[in-house]
Amino acid sequence: MNNAGDPLGVDIYCVGGFPLRMRLSYGQENLEAALARRLSADEGCLESIGDDPDYGYNLNSLVQADWSPGALAAEGSRVAAEVLKDPRVQTAKATATLTNGTLQITITGTAATGPFGFVANVSQAGVIFSQQG
Repeated sequence: MNNAGDPLGVDIYCVGGFPLRMRLSYGQENLEAALARRLSADEGCLESIGDDPDYGYNLNSLVQADWSPGALAAEGSRVAAEVLKDPRVQTAKATATLTNGTLQITITGTAATGPFGFVANVSQAGVIFSQQG
């Protein structure tokens, strides 16, 4: 949803499913929620409805992957590239680390309104997104 007063837009907040009480998200929260949805969607999932065939990189596919240091660095690059596909994102960096079987991807960047950042934790329980810090 576009909102002329907010360069990052307005949308229904629905990261991790639909909350019992639906609400709108604005600004940086809206951008981060959109990026979390992008990182939870299978690549090409929008093509069948005539939308972006290049949308999506599902982090759930990374559960139980074998992680060498080189593979972790490459994964960070892949996530940053996906985040940069959102036209509101000007710069993006993602760093992947593995701790006790959980892949943690720290995502930072800048949008027209300033910096943003959040974390994706990928484990047997699925992908959990949280605010950075």
